[in-house]
Amino acid sequence: MAKYHKNFIFTISLLLSYLSLSISYYDHHNKCSFPKECGKAKTNGMFVFGSSLVDNGNNNFFENRAKADYLPYGMDFPNGPSGRFTNGKNIIDLLGEHLKLPIDFIPSFKDPSTKGLKIVYGVNHASASSGILDDTGIIANT
Repeated sequence: MAKYHKNFIFTISLLLSYLSLSISYYDHHNKCSFPKECGKAKTNGMFVFGSSLVDNGNNNFFENRAKADYLPYGMDFPNGPSGRFTNGKNIIDLLGEHLKLPIDFIPSFKDPSTKGLKIVYGVNHASASSGILDDTGIIANT
């Protein structure tokens, strides 16, 4: 049963990412009714929920072992290891670039500096070892 949930969530995540990219591509490549507005961002922010696939460092601020704030993670990221479970940008960072968001990276929800105007363009709530079931991540967090 747990395998079904993981596959279902992964499929839904991919579908939502594809739809976001498709809509953005369609808007960007159609003729613009208002020339001054052509090429400007149509999406101003993004709120992210998910697991390690899109975690951007929230787990750096949690008491658990599911962390990616050390090498080789982040070898190709501008400031080194950041908590992303990749060697560089994750899919949310790339989606933000594609959508031409007005900020470079969506801030982590658990980062103490994420407050005030910093949350206007979105916040990343993703956390590695998270899931729908109560047992998800129990091995990584014990």
